Amino acid sequence: MLQYNVTIDCQPTCLLEQAKLCPRLVLSDNVKALFRRAKAHVGAWNPQEAKKDFLRVVQIDKTLDKAVQKELKILANMENEKDAEDKEKLKGKLFT
Repeated sequence: MLQYNVTIDCQPTCLLEQAKLCPRLVLSDNVKALFRRAKAHVGAWNPQEAKKDFLRVVQIDKTLDKAVQKELKILANMENEKDAEDKEKLKGKLFT
């Protein structure tokens, strides 16, 4: 089966486009492509899609569990920071 190896350039301006492009390029259980697509989803702020791809990577290759756990921890921290930032922005604006 033909598998594509896509190098994702992690420039913030094109992460969303790369994340959209990757579903067509991940034709099989290509761990490298899934990991890269997950990283693109993180950069494009699609945390749910990123988590799905990271978890799929671990299902396919258990040896990458440590790397995936590290990325999931980073993503969780990013989500917590975003939640705190959003909460601060909305503080005093609702129900006043």
